[in-house]
Amino acid sequence: MNSRITSSEIDTTNPEDLKERFEAEADRHGIPRRHVPAAMGDNKKRVGGVAVDQLRSIIDRVERLEQEKAGLAADIRDVFAEAKGRGWDIPAIRKILKLRKMDASEREEAETVLEVYLVALGMQADLFDDEEPAA
Repeated sequence: MNSRITSSEIDTTNPEDLKERFEAEADRHGIPRRHVPAAMGDNKKRVGGVAVDQLRSIIDRVERLEQEKAGLAADIRDVFAEAKGRGWDIPAIRKILKLRKMDASEREEAETVLEVYLVALGMQADLFDDEEPAA
């Protein structure tokens, strides 16, 4: 037996029918009912216990922020393209930006670990070695 409620069986003017549909869909997909949106705020327009205006506002705000984020990412790409065009080394600039995000102790620790690894691989003289070089 199909427990799915079809749109023709729902009275969209009756919030109880919509709530029942939300719960039936949650059950069908194995979603706990606690994740079915509950009534929030004092918005007058509700669909299945969801404050429609509030939900629409959240969606609109996130979409606007996503657009701003895409615009900022494009601006950053433009700055890097300009720097590359002037002959700057972009990987070095990215590394500097990464290092500047760290606090001093975190940066010092990262540099020490890098130095230890380089010495272990023979890519750098051992600065920790107190022994004098053999002649």
